[in-house]
Amino acid sequence: MTESTALLELKNVSVFFDKQKILDDVEVSFAEGELVGILGINGAGKTTLVKTLLGLMEYQGKISFAQQPVATATIAHYFGYVPQVTNFERNFPITVSEIFELEKKCADFTNPAYNFSAEHIFDLHSLLAKKISDLSGGQLQKVIITRALLSHPRILVMDEPTNNLDRKSIKIFDELLGKLHDQGVTVIIVTHNHDVLHSLERLGRLFEVQDKKVIPHVDN
Repeated sequence: MTESTALLELKNVSVFFDKQKILDDVEVSFAEGELVGILGINGAGKTTLVKTLLGLMEYQGKISFAQQPVATATIAHYFGYVPQVTNFERNFPITVSEIFELEKKCADFTNPAYNFSAEHIFDLHSLLAKKISDLSGGQLQKVIITRALLSHPRILVMDEPTNNLDRKSIKIFDELLGKLHDQGVTVIIVTHNHDVLHSLERLGRLFEVQDKKVIPHVDN
């Protein structure tokens, strides 16, 4: 990929935590509408990479969006984020409907990619009045995915997005990825599960976080 075609680009990005280097001189770029997978074992640095992309960690080096440098505080403006269900605060007294309404207030409605209703993807109408503490793992996963879409992000980062989804919901999820790809939304899926990525029809490039680097993944 050439620099001119990259929507998001990391150059010589290093991240430290408690004086320990977690990511070292990372160079990777993502094109508009690309579906990219990032593999890595637990502790490899996947979470640090995600937090850096979301503007939650300071870094050394350069991150550019549409060929323009972006400051740490403004990176998240371009992103939607699907966290792992296990990292989602379930005890907050809020309903599904209230979560969606809050997210809509942050939406970039000028983004033409979202010419569909995110709430209807998983048919969540029956869950709108429920508190998130009353949802099953699969229901909460669908809510988290839907919430991320409601802000109309240019780039969607998804951490283990198919956890807790049944076979029917995974098929719907795969169709959603195709729709996002066709509309030019860049999707980055982070997982430790190689099989998850290989089940996705639209998957483009596959990377691995290894030895503090982000490198192209090579099947053994």
